[in-house]
Amino acid sequence: MTVSQAISQAQGPSPYAKLSAGMLIRHDATGKRQEILVNYAAILQGEQADMPIQENDIIYIPNSRGRRFTYDLVGMTDLMMMQQSFAMGRRMQRGIREQ
Repeated sequence: MTVSQAISQAQGPSPYAKLSAGMLIRHDATGKRQEILVNYAAILQGEQADMPIQENDIIYIPNSRGRRFTYDLVGMTDLMMMQQSFAMGRRMQRGIREQ
């Protein structure tokens, strides 16, 4: 199994993942921890070879703070617009018009 196959089996990365900053964590036979950088975006684009994984490997793809902030901001904007639409509908039902 490869890094991309393992990520796919785990339902893929989160919508705000920083795909270029992945990490494969592996322990060798002596128990020494190895950290191997994984650029998942480059793997998807065919710019980096997909790496085979070994038993007990851990693949970590961190979140991007900027992407998370943008995602949350868009969600808040949608929520505010929906609230305004409901408020306007209630005013119209009561016969009150905005001027």
